[in-house]
Amino acid sequence: MTNSDAPVNQTALQLIAVPLNSFLMGICFEACTIGFFTSGARLLDILYAKQKTESPFLTLLIVMFNLGAMISLVVSVLTWIPLSETTCVPVDFLSNIAWHFYFIVFDVFILYKSYIVTDKNAIYLWIATFSFLYRISWTIPDLMWTGGTWDPATETCIYNYNALTGFHYTIADILCDVVATAGAVTMFMKPENRSLEFRSLWFQLMKENVLRSVICVIINPFVMVMNKQGIDSNIMSLCYTAQNYTYVRLMNLEMYFKERRREITLPSRTGPKSSGSDKCEHMTV
Repeated sequence: MTNSDAPVNQTALQLIAVPLNSFLMGICFEACTIGFFTSGARLLDILYAKQKTESPFLTLLIVMFNLGAMISLVVSVLTWIPLSETTCVPVDFLSNIAWHFYFIVFDVFILYKSYIVTDKNAIYLWIATFSFLYRISWTIPDLMWTGGTWDPATETCIYNYNALTGFHYTIADILCDVVATAGAVTMFMKPENRSLEFRSLWFQLMKENVLRSVICVIINPFVMVMNKQGIDSNIMSLCYTAQNYTYVRLMNLEMYFKERRREITLPSRTGPKSSGSDKCEHMTV
């Protein structure tokens, strides 16, 4: 590609980015809305069930995640509208806090799921706790230093992004993904788990965590690298929306995984126990 071709391609990409981003935000909102009502109904079933076969905490995290994603998408649309002096700061602050909220909920979810897979290992718990606290320690200053300010000279709302906090909370998200992945992979490597049947509940849990965490480990560095390139804001918004959509789909994939785990555990109640079922009998996931 010659130098003369670069501006043309960049302009074409910018024109595609805006409608594509709007479309992706639409299907992302649809996905988290369906996920919210589906997980909400499931949570009510679990709470009113006489025998708890699923974890209310994990299902509550799914509900909270989808609610946070819905709010974040709605507020993101509001930021596209020219804001006034009175709405500039609160709208941008709400947008930032909603965005942080559902990413933090996702981090808690994957770390806790891997904690279960590691059979509640104490060492893993310390590492996971450190990773989570690292995320929180950079979320708080980002909420203080990133946001909107009103420029009286131009009468526009200017969004101030803090590169330092943005770098660290993204690293913290990646760290949470890596820790969750390492926890699940470590269980695969243990000698006593190598003989687990492919359809055992324990094996299913490990597969879920590895799949979800590995995808997150891939998508987060990609978004961070793209942000460092200083590309057009419309294209960057598209990258963030793609990241959000990936997270929404990964979280709501838990509904499918719950059905798979249910299919695996049902036969063991009436028939012979599969390998690894003894250690899973006490688990509610």
